[in-house]
Amino acid sequence: MRPLHSMGTITRWLAAAALCAAVVHARADCPLRELSAAEKQFVGRLSAALIAAMPAAPADMGLPAAPRATVGSACKETPTGELEVTASASYRFRMPRAQAEQVAAQGRELQARLDALKALPPEAKGEFDALEARRQEAFRDARRADKEGNKPLASQKYKEAIAIESQRDALRKRHLDGVRAQTDPLEAQIRGLPRANGEFEVVLQANRFEARPRDHELDLKLGSFASHGKPFAVRSLQAMVSGPLPNGAQRAAIVAAFDRARLQALLDQPLPDAPAPAAWQIGAPQEAAGTAGAQAQPQAAGQANAKAQPPAAQPAALPPPPDVGQQAAKDAVNKLRGLFGR
Repeated sequence: MRPLHSMGTITRWLAAAALCAAVVHARADCPLRELSAAEKQFVGRLSAALIAAMPAAPADMGLPAAPRATVGSACKETPTGELEVTASASYRFRMPRAQAEQVAAQGRELQARLDALKALPPEAKGEFDALEARRQEAFRDARRADKEGNKPLASQKYKEAIAIESQRDALRKRHLDGVRAQTDPLEAQIRGLPRANGEFEVVLQANRFEARPRDHELDLKLGSFASHGKPFAVRSLQAMVSGPLPNGAQRAAIVAAFDRARLQALLDQPLPDAPAPAAWQIGAPQEAAGTAGAQAQPQAAGQANAKAQPPAAQPAALPPPPDVGQQAAKDAVNKLRGLFGR
C-alpha cells in the first residue's frame, strides 16, 4: 500500500486555507466530502496513536526520520466516522562488518564454483574459439564489402556471421544445459544471501481492507477486516514490512518489535487525547544497535506526543541533536492541535 497524500501535505493545505474544513486525497477517484469536527479530532488522535505505536529499530537497524501519517479519502458515501489512517516509516539496516565480510566471502566462493561449472571444457572451448574467430572474420569481410559498395557480398557475409554466431551460442547453450542441475542450486544460494545494507518500508494501517503480503513482505494483523464497523473506532490494524527478499530475518525482527498489547488496546476503544510514549527514536543503524537502552528514553520522551508530524519536521539523512528533535516534536504537537481545533 503506497500512501497517496502525506499528513504534512494535508497540514500545509489546511494552513494555507486557514481552516480545518476537509482532508483532500491527491488521487481520489470519488466525490469527496468535508470532515466533521468530530472526524477531524478522530483523525488527529488516530494519527498520533499510530505514529507513536511504530516500533523501535531492531539491532543493526536505524530510523533516519520520524514516522508520518497519511489519511484516506473521505468520499461522499464514506460512513461518518469510518476513516482510514496509515503511519509509515523507513528503517535502514546495516549488517555488522564481520558478518558482512563473512557473507561476502561466502558469495565469492559460490560465484567461483558457479563460474567454474559454466566454463567450457578444453575441447568445447577450442571449438567455441574457432567459431568466434570465423564469425569475426565474416563480419570484417562484410564491413569491407559494405565500404567498397559491394552490397550483395556484404549481405552474404553478414548472413554468414549471424549463422556462425548462432552455432557458437548453441554450443555454449548445450554446455550450460548440461550443468544446469548443478548451477541452478548455486545461483539460488547466491540470490538467497542476505544483503549487507537495505531499506525496509514499514506501514501501520487502520481500518483499511486487508492486504495480502508478497514474497518480500511480512505482516501482522489484529482486529476485524469487515467492510464496516463502529464509527469513530479502530476496527482493524495491519502492519506490513517490506524489504530485500533475502533479508527475512530483518523483516521478522521489525514485526516482532511491534508492541502487540499496545496495538490491541487501540481496537474498539476510545482513543486518548495523547498517546503513550513511543518506543522508537531517530538514529542511524549503528546508533540504534548500541544505544537502544541508554538513549531511547530521552529522545522518545520528546517525540512521544507528536500527533501527525509533517515529513519536513525531521531531516531525511541525519538525526537532529536530542534537544532539536524534542523541540520539533513539541512544535508539531502544538501546530496540529491548532489545526484540528483542539
